Amino acid sequence: MERFQNKQQGFTLLELLVVITLLAVLAVGALVAYDDVGDKAEASAAANSAVGTDTALRQFKAVTNVYPNQWDNASSSLKCNA
Repeated sequence: MERFQNKQQGFTLLELLVVITLLAVLAVGALVAYDDVGDKAEASAAANSAVGTDTALRQFKAVTNVYPNQWDNASSSLKCNA
Protein backbone atom coordinates (compact mmCIF):
# COMPACT_ATOMS: atom_id res chain seq x y z
CA MET A 1 0.00 0.00 0.00
CA GLU A 2 2.87 2.43 0.72
CA ARG A 3 4.08 1.93 -2.80
CA PHE A 4 1.04 3.73 -4.26
CA GLN A 5 1.27 6.75 -1.97
CA ASN A 6 3.35 9.26 -3.84
CA LYS A 7 4.36 12.29 -1.79
CA GLN A 8 5.10 15.32 -3.89
CA GLN A 9 8.46 16.88 -3.02
CA GLY A 10 8.34 19.98 -5.26
CA PHE A 11 6.50 21.79 -8.01
CA THR A 12 5.97 20.44 -11.49
CA LEU A 13 7.22 22.29 -14.53
CA LEU A 14 3.67 23.11 -15.55
CA GLU A 15 2.89 24.70 -12.18
CA LEU A 16 6.02 26.84 -12.38
CA LEU A 17 5.18 27.97 -15.92
CA VAL A 18 1.66 28.96 -14.85
CA VAL A 19 2.95 31.03 -11.93
CA ILE A 20 5.63 32.73 -14.04
CA THR A 21 3.04 33.55 -16.72
CA LEU A 22 0.68 35.05 -14.15
CA LEU A 23 3.48 37.18 -12.69
CA ALA A 24 4.44 38.39 -16.17
CA VAL A 25 0.82 39.37 -16.93
CA LEU A 26 0.58 41.29 -13.65
CA ALA A 27 3.88 43.06 -14.31
CA VAL A 28 2.76 44.15 -17.78
CA GLY A 29 -0.52 45.42 -16.33
CA ALA A 30 1.36 47.46 -13.74
CA LEU A 31 3.65 48.95 -16.38
CA VAL A 32 0.69 49.98 -18.53
CA ALA A 33 -1.11 51.51 -15.54
CA TYR A 34 1.89 53.62 -14.46
CA ASP A 35 3.16 54.51 -17.94
CA ASP A 36 2.15 58.19 -17.97
CA VAL A 37 2.70 59.00 -14.30
CA GLY A 38 5.87 61.04 -14.94
CA ASP A 39 4.29 63.05 -17.75
CA LYS A 40 1.24 63.81 -15.63
CA ALA A 41 3.45 64.94 -12.74
CA GLU A 42 5.39 67.31 -14.98
CA ALA A 43 2.18 68.78 -16.42
CA SER A 44 0.77 69.25 -12.93
CA ALA A 45 3.95 70.99 -11.76
CA ALA A 46 3.90 73.32 -14.76
CA ALA A 47 0.23 74.19 -14.16
CA ASN A 48 0.97 74.86 -10.49
CA SER A 49 3.85 77.15 -11.45
CA ALA A 50 1.63 79.07 -13.87
CA VAL A 51 -1.02 79.53 -11.18
CA GLY A 52 1.61 80.76 -8.73
CA THR A 53 2.93 83.27 -11.24
CA ASP A 54 -0.57 84.51 -12.01
CA THR A 55 -1.33 84.91 -8.31
CA ALA A 56 1.88 86.85 -7.73
CA LEU A 57 1.16 89.21 -10.62
CA ARG A 58 -2.40 89.81 -9.43
CA GLN A 59 -1.13 90.56 -5.91
CA PHE A 60 1.41 93.00 -7.32
CA LYS A 61 -1.33 94.80 -9.26
CA ALA A 62 -3.55 94.90 -6.18
CA VAL A 63 -0.81 96.60 -4.17
CA THR A 64 0.64 98.96 -6.81
CA ASN A 65 -2.44 99.32 -9.07
CA VAL A 66 -0.28 98.61 -12.17
CA TYR A 67 1.16 95.50 -13.71
CA PRO A 68 4.97 95.24 -13.54
CA ASN A 69 6.94 96.26 -16.61
CA GLN A 70 9.91 94.03 -15.76
CA TRP A 71 10.24 90.67 -13.99
CA ASP A 72 12.95 92.03 -11.69
CA ASN A 73 10.67 94.86 -10.65
CA ALA A 74 7.88 92.43 -9.80
CA SER A 75 10.03 90.06 -7.78
CA SER A 76 11.80 92.80 -5.80
CA SER A 77 8.54 94.64 -5.04
CA LEU A 78 6.79 91.50 -3.90
CA LYS A 79 9.64 90.67 -1.55
CA CYS A 80 9.54 94.13 0.00
CA ASN A 81 5.76 94.12 0.47
CA ALA A 82 5.53 90.62 1.92
